[in-house]
Amino acid sequence: MKKDSPCLVLQLTPAPTWSRTGGHKEFLRRHRDLCEDALLPSGVGTAPTAGPSTPSTPSDSLAPGTAPPSQVLPFLFLGSAHDAQDADCLRRLGVGRVLNVSCQAPLRPTLTTKHLPADDSGHQNLKQYFEEAFQFIGGHKEFLRRHRDLCEDALLPSGVGTAPTAGPSTPSTPSDSLAPGTAPPSQVLPFLFLGSAHDAQDADCLRRLGVGRVLNVSCQAPLRPTLTTKHLPADDSGHQNLKQYFEEAFQFIDEARKSGTSVLVHCQAGISRSPTMVIAYVMRHRQLGMMDAYKLVKSARPIISPNFNFIGQLLELEQGLRAELEQGLRAAAAEQGLRAAATVTSSGDCKPLMHHQTWTTIQPVSEEVTSGCSV
Repeated sequence: MKKDSPCLVLQLTPAPTWSRTGGHKEFLRRHRDLCEDALLPSGVGTAPTAGPSTPSTPSDSLAPGTAPPSQVLPFLFLGSAHDAQDADCLRRLGVGRVLNVSCQAPLRPTLTTKHLPADDSGHQNLKQYFEEAFQFIGGHKEFLRRHRDLCEDALLPSGVGTAPTAGPSTPSTPSDSLAPGTAPPSQVLPFLFLGSAHDAQDADCLRRLGVGRVLNVSCQAPLRPTLTTKHLPADDSGHQNLKQYFEEAFQFIDEARKSGTSVLVHCQAGISRSPTMVIAYVMRHRQLGMMDAYKLVKSARPIISPNFNFIGQLLELEQGLRAELEQGLRAAAAEQGLRAAATVTSSGDCKPLMHHQTWTTIQPVSEEVTSGCSV
């Protein structure tokens, strides 16, 4: 999504150990040229700016400010204020945007630039800028620009996703090779499918898959639902609380499983919100940890990518499920101990009872997907 528009993020190098080396005053004395109240000398950092740091030019062997830009991700570089003014270097690296996190305003910016004023101190609040930085580097606005048809304020084009809906994704039609929104429904468990809003409106596809219920995890209310449908309104943001819906979703899916029908869980594109709900269900149903459940769902639908907020809520769910499991094991152990003690008492045996509880992990329920889906 973001590889066509790389971004350079600036960072000021802090002093090695604040309390023992003198903090800002010592840094100012040793590196006056790097401080924001002094202009950068014209010769600083010019030699190493031929390209990003590589094993042949390790940045840890260079003085602060002379290291070349470092490539962190295919679309993301990390560098200094001098790098941001080196137009030739930026052009060679394909940088189209610059994020300036310093007190100095950009000098004659030639590219799209965002300035987040901040000093390198123990009192500076950088957290206030996180969401703004995320959106500038990519985030929702960039996704909206590139995939307008998948966003909830735009109608899906009539041709999106119609070809692949003949059946669930299989090894012959890997969903990771398809654009978001065009992947067919993915079978995660024998009774559980994961898909998009378009899939939920494809009556023929739902009938072929044996889907009798639809769980809608998006802001858009279902259009003319023909099946039993539950709507859990949620947007794909860093502030959305999906955890509040977990129990309600679990009950809805379990009712379908017990009645012998299948469920399609969807959001807009089947990438973030609905996969989070499916991962949560798999964690509880299969008694798996978050990573194992994530891998299982990812193997069925490789395009999933829950946002960091949702990942955090899944980790919280894992902690809660683990606590419930441990509490249940303790209760079972206590009940077993009481029964054993009662047996010893009734038999008149006065020898002390030595009871040892072995903690084991409950084995997950064995289930297989029988319709040819990759799981």
